[in-house]
Amino acid sequence: MLNKEQLKSAIAMTPVILKKKSLESLKPLRIFTPFTVRNALYMSIPTGIILTVIMLLGKLNTQTWTLSPDFHFVLTLSLNCALFFLLFLYVFSIIKSHISVTWRFVLATIGALTIAASFSLISNWVKNQMYEGLLWEHIGSNVLKDSLIAVTTIMITVLIYLLSRRHQMEMENERLQSENLLIRYETLESQLDPHFLFNSLNTLSGLIGTDDDKAQQYLMQLASTYRYTIQQNKLVPLPDELAFTNAYLYMMKIRYGENLSVIQNLKEVEKGYFVIPISVQLLVENAIKHNIISNRHPLTITIEATDHNSLCISNPICAKEDDSASEGIGLSNMDKRYELIADEHISIRNDGTVFCVEIPLIPAQKAESILSNHGEEISNVNNQ
Repeated sequence: MLNKEQLKSAIAMTPVILKKKSLESLKPLRIFTPFTVRNALYMSIPTGIILTVIMLLGKLNTQTWTLSPDFHFVLTLSLNCALFFLLFLYVFSIIKSHISVTWRFVLATIGALTIAASFSLISNWVKNQMYEGLLWEHIGSNVLKDSLIAVTTIMITVLIYLLSRRHQMEMENERLQSENLLIRYETLESQLDPHFLFNSLNTLSGLIGTDDDKAQQYLMQLASTYRYTIQQNKLVPLPDELAFTNAYLYMMKIRYGENLSVIQNLKEVEKGYFVIPISVQLLVENAIKHNIISNRHPLTITIEATDHNSLCISNPICAKEDDSASEGIGLSNMDKRYELIADEHISIRNDGTVFCVEIPLIPAQKAESILSNHGEEISNVNNQ
């Protein structure tokens, strides 16, 4: 049997373990980068084909269904694709730079028009060498055509830029929302361990020196019970939560004896349902904390299933005289945790004689979806 000093030493050495889950559980933000050499090549081919087909239709004699002799399909297609590729490559490189957006589009426009004009002169020289005397007369229209290609390239790039920025902002907003929800949930969760440990150690402190045998049993049970409070699951099977609650009640009965009793009427609803961790136990603890428990005023807590997938924890009200300042932080915490994890809310009823809190029971199918979104599996939870 531990003596008084050993019990106090054990309390001093009890670790206050807070959950330190990091944001690493969130998927890293994937950067959407459409402005690559490969994409420039992929985009230049279909745009070059479309332009060549349009030019072909313009050179087609609808009466004889013959092409103009100065139109050379393969050469025209190759030059159009090459020009689009050079323009996309240049404009993409400017868009990816770190200068201001305004200067990016100014430089992209000037550079693209310069490339288009230069390419038009070179391509016309090549055509003149291959088909002497045929094409120099069309140099003005070719420069205009290639300038329109440059403008089209810039417009396509601007559209891609706006779409990519929108996509990037949506991804960033989604990540920020996920981080915000996780931080809020972790903040709420971090309040549970100190809350549970503080109240448990207060009870243990009251036993030390008055009943060391019970204090030793209480400490042994506390060590076993505390393992449950440091788990990292968002939801737990209802049987696990009830087992934890019963272990907690064992400790409380060491202190209160026959003055504390619990009635459980679950109608075999335990299997297949989940709750958030430390929910039933917290409600039982609140009933014990806020009500008088004595020979004259024994406390009976009822845990029963309802007909609408919830669990009702109720007790007759025999409030302590100094309990008027209670702020209901624990209930508010629980309601927010249910909202963040399962999009559910608890229900509180107080008619002046009976205080009742209903907590939602999460069906296995919905629990599986919630846990999978948080990187957990029901099979792993059940094995806890």
